[in-house]
Amino acid sequence: MTFLLADHGAVFSTRPLGAQLRDQALARRVSGEVFTISFNGVQSISYSFADEFLGPLMLSSERPKLADVPPQLHRIILGALERRGVRFNESEIFGHVCA
Repeated sequence: MTFLLADHGAVFSTRPLGAQLRDQALARRVSGEVFTISFNGVQSISYSFADEFLGPLMLSSERPKLADVPPQLHRIILGALERRGVRFNESEIFGHVCA
């Protein structure tokens, strides 16, 4: 299952929106299936959005893959996960990365 973040906009900047979209993604997720979040078409995210949207997802036992992540978003995503104490390997998290 792929959750297309750009279906909800191109710029994401608040914790409440992060929580709302996380809940929507989880509602569509099927246990045991590969769960991918596509950032194709996303221009910008804030640290607070990334923390609220991705932090809890990346702490779960069934971590999503992040696909089509523009390079300018890597620093924000990695910073939010590090602050949350998520242990990760970049190749484990990021699927296909936009050039």
